[in-house]
Amino acid sequence: MNIIETLLSDVEWRVSELSSIRGLPHRYKFNAYDLSFLRRQSIVSIYAIWEGFIKNCSEEYLKYINILELGFNAVDINFKSYYFNSKISLEQSRPSKKAQDKFISIAQNVFNTHITFEINEALLRNITSSNVNYKQLCKILQNFCLSSSELTKYEDLLNKLLNFRNKIAHGENAITVDETEISDFIHTIENLMYDCLIEFENKINNFTNCSYASHI
Repeated sequence: MNIIETLLSDVEWRVSELSSIRGLPHRYKFNAYDLSFLRRQSIVSIYAIWEGFIKNCSEEYLKYINILELGFNAVDINFKSYYFNSKISLEQSRPSKKAQDKFISIAQNVFNTHITFEINEALLRNITSSNVNYKQLCKILQNFCLSSSELTKYEDLLNKLLNFRNKIAHGENAITVDETEISDFIHTIENLMYDCLIEFENKINNFTNCSYASHI
């Protein structure tokens, strides 16, 4: 199974999970309290499916990058910045001497070899920051030299989903969620996953050491 097939299989599984969430209230009889509880917990599950998709796509994409053994000069400036930031934080205004020395050591090594990501839970957690709203999604895609120009239509509902999820996850039980909102969130995440998959697929299909240097 190649990377595109792997990503597509993952999306199809997530869509089936979303379908189960959508259909659950119609398969069983719930009283008003239980239905309200189910809808609130559905928000948490919908978001988890979305964040899991981003983590999985990122992991498979970085594995693919590792296989290509790209030279440092072959990649876009955004990807170079992301690579170094995955090794050591570049966001500190005044990095320590130890951090500066580590940066120089990494730079010397990568200039002479090729880019290789150490893929682990810490790296994947850093990618999502546990809050994949529209702004974070655009940042992730930019780091990977992918376009987000076709995804602006999802901004409002994606941000609303994350806002609901955060409030529910932090125990704000005053949040009410209706059936229409559940349906809208599921529809948004389904379409957004497929559109993100298209961006990854287009980049992978056009991938060569030379072409990767040109940013979309």
